[in-house]
Amino acid sequence: MEGMKRFKLEPNFFIYKSKKYEKVYETLLSKKIFNNMAEIFTFACIIGYKNNNKVKIAERGTEMRSEHFKEKELVPLMSIIFEEAKFDKDIFYDYELIKAKFNDLEEYAEGGMEILCSTAFDGHWNGLVIDDEYSEYEIDLARYILDNLNAETSI
Repeated sequence: MEGMKRFKLEPNFFIYKSKKYEKVYETLLSKKIFNNMAEIFTFACIIGYKNNNKVKIAERGTEMRSEHFKEKELVPLMSIIFEEAKFDKDIFYDYELIKAKFNDLEEYAEGGMEILCSTAFDGHWNGLVIDDEYSEYEIDLARYILDNLNAETSI
C-alpha cells in the first residue's frame, strides 16, 4: 500500500520480558506454538491489555531488541499505545515517547502472562516453572481464546 507509513522501531532499543515468565516464553517458543519471542510478547500484551491487567515487572529477564518486532507485532502494539494516548496521532511522530510507552507494554505483557498462567496453563504452572514436558499448550491457548470469545458474545 503506497503512501502508508510502515511501523519500524529504529534506532534499536531493548524490550524486556520478566524473569518470572522467562521459562514460559522459552517453552512456548521451543514447542513452536509461536515463531519468535516478539509474537509471544505481543500475544501476552494483548491479553493483559484486553483484561486491563497491567503488572509491574518485579525482576527484568532477558531483553528483546526492538528490531525483532515486525509489522505484524507492531500494529497491535502501536494500536494499544495510540488508544492509551487518547487517539492523539502526534504520538506517532515522537519516537522517544513511543520507546517510553513500551514500558507500559511490558507491564501489559506481564499481566497477560499472569492471566495465561493462572487460567490457560492452570495445572502446568506452579508459580515458578511451567511443565515443559506437557504437549498441549496450543490446545490450552485455543480453548482460552474460544472461552473468552464465547464470554464476550453471550450478553
